[in-house]
Amino acid sequence: MFGIFTSIIFSLSCMANSSIYEDTMFYSKPVNEIELKNIQIEENKSNNSVVFEKTSRKKAKLRLPKHYYDYYNKTTEQNKKIFVKLASLNIFEKVASKKKIGEPYSLLFKEDRSFNLETIAYIPVDYKKAQTVIKDFVKYQEWVLRDINVRRNGQKGKYFIDINSMRFVQPIKKGPYFRTNVSMNNILKGSYWLNLMIEDKSDNEKDPTLTLRMDKPSKLAKEVVGTFYFIVLPNETNFIIYFSGRTQVNWTIYNFLPLMLVKSEVLERIYTLLENIEYRTSSLKKPSGSSTKLQSSR
Repeated sequence: MFGIFTSIIFSLSCMANSSIYEDTMFYSKPVNEIELKNIQIEENKSNNSVVFEKTSRKKAKLRLPKHYYDYYNKTTEQNKKIFVKLASLNIFEKVASKKKIGEPYSLLFKEDRSFNLETIAYIPVDYKKAQTVIKDFVKYQEWVLRDINVRRNGQKGKYFIDINSMRFVQPIKKGPYFRTNVSMNNILKGSYWLNLMIEDKSDNEKDPTLTLRMDKPSKLAKEVVGTFYFIVLPNETNFIIYFSGRTQVNWTIYNFLPLMLVKSEVLERIYTLLENIEYRTSSLKKPSGSSTKLQSSR
């Protein structure tokens, strides 16, 4: 669901980055551009800390405690790149202290006539419980839209796009999708329908992966594609979400949507979605079988 709604939001987006990570090495570099040959990996035998040290403009040294060192050497190349990015952003400090991530890391940028989004967030809830919630697509409509159109921190006014409804559909002749209704409140005012296809691409339980794509072009976007990964680190019950997506939008949105508006609204909505995952997971008394209806906290 994280990917679904960040895709809806970022399908109207341009450059917008998370400010608290500005001084980190890979702040403006997407995961797929990280070159592992430039990262020296060593086992940290003195303590259990993850130590990331920039050694030159392009190179760095990463010292890992044994459980992370063993994990890194056995995991996929994609996960290694994500791991390096996490270390460069100092997210392992939050993992160790079981703290909320605060402002999620988000990078939005233009490339090859598309808008691209990368987001990383630490979710301090048990992954086994969260997995039940995340993969129960039918019940998304019960909780995922909670406060999604409410401005944060008492701010007034409306978002430039409202997400009104979504329903999981499982047709016989094609794959499952979310039938989603959104409203544009400024540019191209009106109500629009999007069909967002969702598919579980997990090869195994250790590397859960979901993919997302729009079934056909719409008035708002020509294409929406994305993948989000759920990373469960060794010796941890909590997990990390990494989302990477790309979209093409129409000429009007591309040229006239204010960048500062996009920056603030994308980060607000992402944070609300993360809170909803925590809220829904904590409301479950058992890992499965819950039909709890959520009430707004406001």
